[in-house]
Formats: sequence, structure tokens, C-alpha cells
Amino acid sequence: VGSRVNGHLVAEWYGHIIPERFGQEMARLGRWYNEAFIAPETEPTSAGRSACQALSDTGYYNIYQTINEKSMNDTPMTRYGIEMHRTTKERLVSRGRVIVEEHQYIIPIREVILELLAFVEKPPKEGQYAGRLEADEGFRDDRSMAYLCFLEGLRDQGMWVPPPTIGTAPRWMWEMNSRMNPMGAGGRSWMSV
Repeated sequence: VGSRVNGHLVAEWYGHIIPERFGQEMARLGRWYNEAFIAPETEPTSAGRSACQALSDTGYYNIYQTINEKSMNDTPMTRYGIEMHRTTKERLVSRGRVIVEEHQYIIPIREVILELLAFVEKPPKEGQYAGRLEADEGFRDDRSMAYLCFLEGLRDQGMWVPPPTIGTAPRWMWEMNSRMNPMGAGGRSWMSV
């Protein structure tokens, strides 16, 4: 869980459960953190898609959406979650390393930092033109990928900016309002809104 106010990592849920339950858990976390924006990874396995579907089925609405168009005349298709392809992963891992090396955001969870730094490009398997970017031997990448998905959501949504506060109206406005429209529209004054 990351903060859109300052970009810092503020909480972590770590465990292994089936995708449908994970979707429900994400909804609980989102509600706990004030209807937080959730940016789950959906590819390359069907587990992410199942978790996103379960998240959506709970009625949770503040979910990252990907819009795909196969060609210019096709109707855009909206899907929940970040489709993690090779180019997306390379861009996000590069961004994550810069954040760690330059200390741009606070990441208080040691394992996330270690995973971000442990990405390597594996040699291509037979029939592939390029290798895969993944965690080095002995490391996992689930925590770092979750953090990278948060960064993608932050890039997409931007930092949260509080709405401007409007002070009370000056006394002369209140007096003018009461003289011009003693009952206001429908019995309510425009100054009382």
C-alpha cells in the first residue's frame, strides 16, 4: 500500500492465497485505506485476472484500468489491472531502481528494496528472441512487482492534491445575500451551501 500524498510505501500485505480471496483482501485493504486506488498486476498468468475479477465483484470501484485498442476502428476495451508485458516490466523495473538508488520515496520494507535490486535478464530460451527480466536465483519478485504496480498507478493518477479550502464569505456578502434573497432558492440561501 503506497501513499499518493508523498509516494511512500506505508503498508504491506504478504502471503499466499487463492486469487479470488486475494481480490477480496485487496478490496478490504482499499476500504481500510480510505477507498485507496488499487493497481494490481494481471499478466502473464490468469491468477492476476481472476484476482481483479474478484476485486471488481466486491463492488470496489477505484481500480487501475487499461484501455486496449487492437486497431484504430475497434471499440476500446477496458480491463482492470496492469498488463505486465516485457516492455512494461522493463520500464517499471528501471523506474524502481532509480527510486531506490536516489532515495526518492521511503521504502521501509527491506525485502522490497532487495527484490528491486535483484532483477536480472535471463538468457533467452529456445525459440525466444530475448531473455526474461525476473528475479535472480534465490530471490522472489512478488513484493517488488506489487510496489512497481503502485508506481505505475501513481504515474497514471498523479500525486493526490487536497482540494483548496475556501474561507467563510465576508460579512458584506452575507448582508447582501439576505437583502436580495431572504428565502433563497427553495427556501435556502446560496450562501448556506
